[in-house]
Amino acid sequence: MDAKLLLKTKPKTHPIGPKCIDLKEGATTVRIYGTWSNSKIKDPVTGEKVKHYLPEYSLMYYIGGKRKFKRFTDLE
Repeated sequence: MDAKLLLKTKPKTHPIGPKCIDLKEGATTVRIYGTWSNSKIKDPVTGEKVKHYLPEYSLMYYIGGKRKFKRFTDLE
């Protein structure tokens, strides 16, 4: 992994922006929220384990009156 791509602090804005994306097809609407995933990885420069943030996308929808979430690593 390139040291330039290592995000040690959570950025203030997500790649999709500050608001969610609403997708509507007929009577069905889903919302996609920009979220962040963090994990500890080894820094290639120092060799220490550091917290690393990656953008994720959370899809929210309802089935049978219950709210459901799914998380994805890419927007497609």
